[in-house]
Parts: sequence; C-alpha cells; structure tokens
Amino acid sequence: MKIIVTSDLTIFKELRTIGVKRGFVVEKHLALDIKGNKNIREDTLEYIKKVNNIIFQSKNAVKYSERLNQEIQKNKGATMYCLGQYTKIELRKYFHNKIIHPVSKYSSENLLKLIAKENKKNESFMIIKGAGGRDYLGRNLIDKGCNVKTVNTYERIVKETFLEEKVLNIDSNNYLVVSSKLALKELIKTIMNYKKKYPLILVLPNNRLVDGLNTKDFKDVLIICNSSSANDYAKILKQYDEEK
Repeated sequence: MKIIVTSDLTIFKELRTIGVKRGFVVEKHLALDIKGNKNIREDTLEYIKKVNNIIFQSKNAVKYSERLNQEIQKNKGATMYCLGQYTKIELRKYFHNKIIHPVSKYSSENLLKLIAKENKKNESFMIIKGAGGRDYLGRNLIDKGCNVKTVNTYERIVKETFLEEKVLNIDSNNYLVVSSKLALKELIKTIMNYKKKYPLILVLPNNRLVDGLNTKDFKDVLIICNSSSANDYAKILKQYDEEK
C-alpha cells in the first residue's frame, strides 16, 4: 500500500509519520506549482479597508495575500470566513478578527449556508482566492443582493512532470490523493501515458471533482471528507486495502 499526495495536504507530515509506524509509504508528488500575484489594484486595497466580510477560499489565499495583509489588518471589524479549520489556523497567524467556517464537510456550499443564516443581505464581501478557482460563492452572494468583489492572489501552474511511472507499485494499491480539479485533470493525462496497468485508487474530498472527467483508468474512487484527520485517512485506506 502506497499513498501518493498530488495536491497540497495540510496533514501530509502527520500522515507520513503514521505510515512509518504502521508500515505503509506516504509520498508527495505535487501536480501544481503556486505563483503569487503581487499586482493588486489600488481600488481593491481601498475596498478591503472597509468591507464588511472577507472570505478566504483556500489556505493558499491566506499565504499569498501579503500585499493585502496590511490593509486587512486595519479592518478589525470585518468578519472573516473560510472553508475549514486548516485555513483558520493560517489566518490566526495574521489576524484577530472573528473567523467562521463549517464545522465539518468543508465546502463552498456549506459555507454559503452559514453565511445565509447570519442574514448578510446587502452587506459587502471581498473574496480572496486563486485564479481559476470556483466562483460559486461570488455568484450566489450577488444573487442574494450582496456587494461582492473578488481578488486572485495566486495562480496554479501545471508541472511538466510530477509523477514518474517508476514511483508506482505494480503489485499493491496506489492511493492517489487529489483535492483540486486542475490537479486531477493533469493526473488523468499523466496515467494515460503509462505502459503498464497499475492498481490506482483515486482519493477525493467530494464527487464534484470528477464531474465531466473520465476516471476509467482508476481501479476505484474513494471519497474522504477534507475535514478528516491524518488518523482518519490512515484508518479508512488501511481498512479498504485489507478488504480489497
């Protein structure tokens, strides 16, 4: 059994440590590089000083928002939203604002439900995300009458080579952990070029990622919620491996 992480995973180090103790391999082979965007418009910097609510759509949105941080720190009254606890931990390194996120099942859909319960109609929002990221929150908040601006603080760049065929096991399951659609598209293109048929199990945080994509070259597709701990991942995959 080998676990191959192809997207940024906060619990990677902990999962790798568990693997050493329990006798399975955990490796990182990232499909994408991240490049920060420092070209932020002046009107965006002004807007964020007085906006009512700020949404960080990913942990990378926090890590690559240096250009915005000084202005955000002036807005102590803004409510901050994010998709889960790992982004919240990153936010706490820089800000003391109120932070709200779904308790479990981290997703834009569940975050929108939380915002709807707080009756934020007609309030202003700044959404901080990566180029090419989902626009679900922005579209739905605008539909609810909110004033919404979006800024992309980073972009994801596809690596030419990220997963060589020699990395894979031919006689035991390879669990490929993917958390973004772009990374999944690159993974599918990569494995189509392999000369041999490997036992590949796709591990995703939700079914939405496979919409419109052909996953026929995978032995199976498993869904593990992205709020799961390293122990949860290890337990679920080890149990699946023993049963299969």
